[in-house]
Amino acid sequence: MGGTGGKGWTGRTGGKGRNERKSARGAGAALRLKGRRFMKKLRHHSLVTWQRANDLFIKLHQLTLQAFPSHERFELGSQTRRAAYSVPANIVEGMARRYRRARLHFLNIAESSLSDACLRARRAPRRARADAATA
Repeated sequence: MGGTGGKGWTGRTGGKGRNERKSARGAGAALRLKGRRFMKKLRHHSLVTWQRANDLFIKLHQLTLQAFPSHERFELGSQTRRAAYSVPANIVEGMARRYRRARLHFLNIAESSLSDACLRARRAPRRARADAATA
């Protein structure tokens, strides 16, 4: 009854059973989240690309709320904000991926979202001028 049987737990004779090992692993995992191992996962904070994408999101968000005409603020403004939000979000998700191919996939999505946000930001002043001319 007391042998390990190659499974790593001792059965009825004492020692750490299955439940004790799980709780010990859980406590260690919680400690690692507070330590340096968790911070290595947050590599995107040191990327200039992510910092600039985050700044772009904040600026475009403010622009859509202040400069867009009221009837465009909800439709075109919402689309612009979502496209701008997608850029840093996909950079973060890509950098959290373990494999290079998956990381590049999300970085390509971020690049596409950046193109979309730039197009919408460039079109906004033209739309505002056209709306002002017809009004």
